[in-house]
Amino acid sequence: MRSAFLLLLRLSLIIALGVLLPQAALLAQNLPNSEAERDLSLPIKVGVSEVAYPYSFRDSDGQVKGFSVDLMNAVARVMELRIVRVPLNQFSVNDALRSGQVDMLQSWSETPTRRPYTSFSFPYLRCETVIAVHKDARGIRGIEDLNGRQVAVGQKGNVGDRFIDENAPRAIKVFRESSAEFLALLNKHECDAAVLSRLTVASNIKRLGYKNINILNTRLPGYDVRYCFAVRRGDDLLLARLNEGLAILNRTGEYELIYNRWFGQYEKTTFSPLQLISAIAGVLAISSIFAFLALLRQRKLSSHISKQAEELSQQRALLAALHDNHPLATIVLDLPLKATESPLYPKSPNNSPFTNTTERGLAPDKAGSPSILSLNNQAALLFQLPTSLPTQSELSALVLSTDTQAFFDAVLTRWRDRNDTPHWELALPQSKRWLEVFLVPLGINAQGKERLCVLAADISSRRAMDHEIALSRRQRALGELVGGVAHEFNNLLTPIIATTSQLHEERAHDDALLGDIRIIEEASRRGAELTRRLLTFGRRGSEKASPVMLQEAVQSSIELLRHTIDRRIILTCQESLPLPPLFFDRTDLHQIIFNLLINARDTLNEKLAQQGTIDWQPSIIITFEDLPAKAHTLKIHPHGRVLAGWQSVSVRDNGMGIPTEIMDRIYEPFFTTKEVGTGTGLGLATTWHIINEAGGSIEIDTRVGEYSEFQVILPRWQLPADNKLHTATSPSSAVPHNNTPAATSRPVPKGLRILFAEDEETVAKVVSRILTRLGHTVTHCKDGLEAWETLNAVPAPSFDLILLDMNMPRMNGLDLARRIHETNTKGRVFVMSGRITEDSQAQLTALGVEKILHKPISVEILREALA
Repeated sequence: MRSAFLLLLRLSLIIALGVLLPQAALLAQNLPNSEAERDLSLPIKVGVSEVAYPYSFRDSDGQVKGFSVDLMNAVARVMELRIVRVPLNQFSVNDALRSGQVDMLQSWSETPTRRPYTSFSFPYLRCETVIAVHKDARGIRGIEDLNGRQVAVGQKGNVGDRFIDENAPRAIKVFRESSAEFLALLNKHECDAAVLSRLTVASNIKRLGYKNINILNTRLPGYDVRYCFAVRRGDDLLLARLNEGLAILNRTGEYELIYNRWFGQYEKTTFSPLQLISAIAGVLAISSIFAFLALLRQRKLSSHISKQAEELSQQRALLAALHDNHPLATIVLDLPLKATESPLYPKSPNNSPFTNTTERGLAPDKAGSPSILSLNNQAALLFQLPTSLPTQSELSALVLSTDTQAFFDAVLTRWRDRNDTPHWELALPQSKRWLEVFLVPLGINAQGKERLCVLAADISSRRAMDHEIALSRRQRALGELVGGVAHEFNNLLTPIIATTSQLHEERAHDDALLGDIRIIEEASRRGAELTRRLLTFGRRGSEKASPVMLQEAVQSSIELLRHTIDRRIILTCQESLPLPPLFFDRTDLHQIIFNLLINARDTLNEKLAQQGTIDWQPSIIITFEDLPAKAHTLKIHPHGRVLAGWQSVSVRDNGMGIPTEIMDRIYEPFFTTKEVGTGTGLGLATTWHIINEAGGSIEIDTRVGEYSEFQVILPRWQLPADNKLHTATSPSSAVPHNNTPAATSRPVPKGLRILFAEDEETVAKVVSRILTRLGHTVTHCKDGLEAWETLNAVPAPSFDLILLDMNMPRMNGLDLARRIHETNTKGRVFVMSGRITEDSQAQLTALGVEKILHKPISVEILREALA
């Protein structure tokens, strides 16, 4: 149908040309002499731009190319015109045409300010003007959003400059000569937006490979650019030839070929062939006989209206698709506008936008109720509303859930108070979910109601994850802190414990003194135990994983604690099928269970002290469960290990429960609700760190005054060589590090030459004195660099043993051990430290360090190490 109509129209144009062209020639003969005397056999000087890609530009091969160049060449060929191109910059185009430097411009847009001195051909290209933005420029949706933003508009005083002045007067205008310069600035985010044609943006993005530029689907009414051939006012003969050449190109289809060559890959032509032929026919009629002007103008207007209707239909379809499939819950409200007061909505005595007077929901007052114009699928799902809701459904007529009513209350209250930000986070009272809400005003509709778009996203999972990450970071930071404190504390305990152990041996006959020494030893032992717990919390200890049965570890812990538990408390360990072994640090596993049992015991004791056993039986229930590998998400992925499954142990008591206000703090170190002297606040903090470092998790279920249940979930590893986990995976397995002396002591050598590097003066004095009394020669160095210089002195001294502290100024123990290993320095190497990580321990093993002594140390530990 379209092709038949097009053929009929082309035949009509041929007839029109046959009738009208002779009349146009006759009119040309009757022109004044100044116009009729133009000799078109002479070369026509054509002004061209060399920077207006893709219309007219100088390519890398030095040739001027582009859509306008090809079109001008084709018109000159069919009209037998000789042309000479004169390069012009963008700022001299206007003066060059008016002064006669050039006869015509092959590409210039028609504007009211240029018409007094310029005649334009019929527009051969109409370009839709758009807003191009940097992808990170937020909040730009239309021309009004350019206020306060940096916007590239072209040359000062041009149509773009004036358009911005009229529609976005507070925009910060950036002037450049060419569109390529605009887009380069935009791609680098040196400006926020640019106003130019869609074809220009699309072609330059593809040509230059820009990735950071987006084109808004926002039309700019009144700023569509029409490109024409331009001649000086009065040069009608040349203008008529140019229009005739355009008509011939359209009739033969060559115009369409040129257009598709340059723009077909970016978008469909703005004008269909039918529209272009109709328009060119109008130009010929205008040029030949002015009687056809009204008819052709009406045809053009009809075509334009048809095109706009089609575009409007497409935009509506696009908006409908975006609305229905948008991932955010989207609701459009019509809100009654009250003329007598500033708030837009009815306000009830309880400060709610609604008056809740019926069981069905929210009832309106005299001002009317807000109504829902539309909502998408996500909104219907989130707020439990029907997707087939009739248009203009009043909220007061709907049955709303508690959460939905609270949501609309918050939205309308926030919108009524214009001082509040239109973007906030909202907690739903019933489901405890969190929403992120945006309010976007859409103006006032024809009925005088203010239209508001509400966007909402469920961010409950994101908030929970953010909370967990923040808690983890806080705990890790505290772990680093207490690890450093424990290291310094170990340095303080080392001389105390070493000195008391030495006095214990030397004054064994003095019973009174030994009694005092035992008090000091007991206090030091408790301090060392506290330091060990601090180091465990900070994860400064070494990994000693081995096969361990979870049920056996629990039974062993119960037996050890049973005598400390009130006999009124019933402790039940539920029977279950035997579970496979875990590969876990046995001490860490016992500490986890100990801490949970002690917490359960203490809360039951507190409840017993308040109410005795009236109407309740205090109890602790322990349960086990074997879970598949997919039951939980693994937080860490140790090298060489394969996850076989999970095991959980739950400790439930019916004690006091945990208040909501302290739930976020129960894993903080040194936080405790117990009386002074009855708790350190390290139990749950240490437990949390052990479990998280192992890749597991701990979950709490509690109700104040009724119960608390801690569920610990630990990974169960499957390795190629069972029962050899410590040897295969622990880099520290080759380095003994137990500070407890063996039951059967071996002979201790005498007369060893020992190089001792320690920066802590008190520790250095005590250890040096002990080694000297044991019959050895000690050379003390204050840091690692001094020790290295001593080893390399000339003549080089010879040492049987090199005893190093790990943390020293100038050169630490690890670097010194590395240099000793690289130079094959003689003498065995021991390391003494109050804080050492798994990574450091693995490196020391690789460097040939034979033993690690953990501070605080005693005479027995030194003697056994030397043996």
